[in-house]
Amino acid sequence: RVQPTEQAIRSSIRSEISTVLIDAGEVKEELRERPFPGVIDFLKTVVFRRLEKREKTYYSMSLVISLLQEQVSDLMRDINLEEKALLHVITDKKLLMDLGHLDPKQLENVARFLASYILLSQILFLRLLVSARPDLITGSLTPITHHKLRNAFAKVLEINYRPIFSIDVLDSIADDFLKDTFTLIWGLEVERVRHDLPGRIFHELMPTEIRKMMAAFYTRPQAADILANLTIERSGETVFDPACGSGTILVSAYKRKRTLFYVEHK
Repeated sequence: RVQPTEQAIRSSIRSEISTVLIDAGEVKEELRERPFPGVIDFLKTVVFRRLEKREKTYYSMSLVISLLQEQVSDLMRDINLEEKALLHVITDKKLLMDLGHLDPKQLENVARFLASYILLSQILFLRLLVSARPDLITGSLTPITHHKLRNAFAKVLEINYRPIFSIDVLDSIADDFLKDTFTLIWGLEVERVRHDLPGRIFHELMPTEIRKMMAAFYTRPQAADILANLTIERSGETVFDPACGSGTILVSAYKRKRTLFYVEHK
């Protein structure tokens, strides 16, 4: 709504409230509800000082989740799932319809979410793996293409990780959305906020209506920790969670067993 004149643009920059993501090396910040001169002041007084002192700050989990939510919503609107791809994503169309009492339209919406989530998980996991194993991928992945990403996924499959990478949805994703999703995850440096990231992402990125259809509910880490502390008394106990989802309770159980092991072997 700003007129394309120099005076109007300068006035708008000085007065309009903005939301800004700062990405300055290892100093990453989100600023909200500030006019742009306030952003410049923040750079001068805070960011430059942190850079000089080598202080590291990262984007918050809530920001990462909200940006990924927007990306999944965009992907779901534009993903192109043919019948063959839809069946591949949900493994067994009839089974999922029976379990969730889904009609064909609901089933298609679920499949769109799952395909979007699968791609997001694959790129997310690739980022985590490459940050831990920089030698895994030779050459630069940027600018990203379907061919480069498929080759990178093949490298991961050589190690294994088939539950994540065995389903191929790349052909259903347009170039622009593939590049946007990759750039977003790589730019957010998600390895910095990885605490229970898969569970949080699966739960919070799933649209409410799909969550109800699939009866998918996320166990928060604090609740899982309390449950593990109440039920596990020795490090050698066996923990069985047949509906583990992303494994939040199993992770808490492992941490509890590890703590008890060190106490028992002092």
